[in-house]
Amino acid sequence: MITWEQLEEMVREHMPDREMAKSVSIHPDTLLFRDLKYDSVALIELLAEIEERCGVDYTSLPDFADKMDRCGDFYQGIQELCNGK
Repeated sequence: MITWEQLEEMVREHMPDREMAKSVSIHPDTLLFRDLKYDSVALIELLAEIEERCGVDYTSLPDFADKMDRCGDFYQGIQELCNGK
């Protein structure tokens, strides 16, 4: 299980804009791609870290791709994955 604070830390670690990562506020409504300037490489790295830390496979949740932009939805998807393993 990952806490919101742990997810926030991981999201910051993988942000392409390192300067922005130091100061940006991350909330459930924050958008990974638009607000945090995530790209596909950063997203893949974040997903790999989550899979490793939680022992889950994000592809096992059918609608997880729909949850990959808004941080709150992303967090909810991770919780569903962790509870279903």
